[in-house]
Amino acid sequence: LSGYHYHTGIVFNGYINSESQPLVRGGRFDGMKSNQLAMNQPRQATGFSMDVSRLLAHTQLDAPFIVLVDY
Repeated sequence: LSGYHYHTGIVFNGYINSESQPLVRGGRFDGMKSNQLAMNQPRQATGFSMDVSRLLAHTQLDAPFIVLVDY
């Protein structure tokens, strides 16, 4: 799996149907620094990014369901 230079642990990709490009990419980040003003200590995290436009292309939505509430 390919990863960004800041991934320090496991990296992962998520695929949909038979597409060759990942819909989701993510991984482990150890030692990332937060906002210098708020917290100057390195933090550990796991994160991901998702291509929402490609996800919507594979999503079939029903007609909108509208609820009106009379106060």
